[in-house]
Amino acid sequence: MRVGRELISKVTDGVMDDARAWAARPLEDVYPVVFLDALVLKIREGGSVQCSAAPATSRSGSPSRGTATCWACGSKTPRARSSGCRVLAELKHRGVQDILICCVDGLKGFPEAIEAIFPHTMVQTCIVHLIRHSLRYVPRREREQVARDLKPVYTAVDADAAQLALERFDEKWGQRFPVITQAWLNAWEYVTPFLAFPPEVRRVIYTTDERFKGSGSDLDCLRVGLARGGCSKAQRIAAECVRLASGNPGLG
Repeated sequence: MRVGRELISKVTDGVMDDARAWAARPLEDVYPVVFLDALVLKIREGGSVQCSAAPATSRSGSPSRGTATCWACGSKTPRARSSGCRVLAELKHRGVQDILICCVDGLKGFPEAIEAIFPHTMVQTCIVHLIRHSLRYVPRREREQVARDLKPVYTAVDADAAQLALERFDEKWGQRFPVITQAWLNAWEYVTPFLAFPPEVRRVIYTTDERFKGSGSDLDCLRVGLARGGCSKAQRIAAECVRLASGNPGLG
């Protein structure tokens, strides 16, 4: 089925009021876990194609409301600290007083933004994103082996064991791929926090990816993008297209 620009515009305009109300609803005082990620869309606007992206949050652990989500649309530099501050300040404005654990996918500036607004929050970087970043430097034929040798780092019993595992990895691969070890060391402060928890908790907080895969409820974060005054109409239409593609048309 082909969907034209006019139809998408009508649909977008038709849900704006509901989207604004949904975006402004109050949130819980405390969330055990918050996931921060971003979605990048290529949008044709003004005769050129531009990458427009924005940070999104998914907050879980509220027994009364389940998972709440937030979308800050329109930033062309979503991985800047200013965008992170904007999203986190909105959470604060909507009633969030504390976050226990915040999981991020390596978004530049987000840890600093989190620490500025929620100074007592523990920040955990997404291990899946870090592995993907590491494997970018590895020839395809060797990626499986490198990934296998990285596994002892993030499955270690604690941070000290993880440090030893990284040293063993560097002994084997460091000369060929020094950038991998350096990437893990650069993020080390945010790599190891989840190792202090039992396996059941680790599986929840080690990655941001599963919060946005195959679940229409998580993709509801796109709704808020429709209500942002900073979004152009093309950006609002793009967000609505993705929301409709998620198969979750409701706004409740």
